[in-house]
Amino acid sequence: MLITSNEKEVSNPAYADWMMAEQAIIPLNASLTEEAFSVTVGMNSTREIWLALENAFCNSPVERVQNLHDNLCLIQRGEKSVSDYGRSFKAICDQLSAIGHPVDLMDQLPWFFVWAWYDIQEIFYEYLFGQTYS
Repeated sequence: MLITSNEKEVSNPAYADWMMAEQAIIPLNASLTEEAFSVTVGMNSTREIWLALENAFCNSPVERVQNLHDNLCLIQRGEKSVSDYGRSFKAICDQLSAIGHPVDLMDQLPWFFVWAWYDIQEIFYEYLFGQTYS
């Protein structure tokens, strides 16, 4: 991008900086969680992405902690594999920890095993008896 300076056309140094920032969209999107990425789909500039993320996730700390605790209590395995369920569960716990409200391991265990218990039963049953649990 050229600008006119002293009646000469010269490269705009701000344009090069802007282009470098805009090229950060791909790695920025690649680094987002699934939840965060869903907020930024279709955005064309890093500024749009950052503003959307700010609006989505920078609510009051008390409200954010409450939302994450609710998500932790309401998480269900559904059709997810045990490992995907575990990653989702861990992501919520990590977010709580990142904002200064870590979940004690002894509190995590009951929440996690409520939904993983049926799969664990199947795994042990197959291991012990060599057949599918029904």
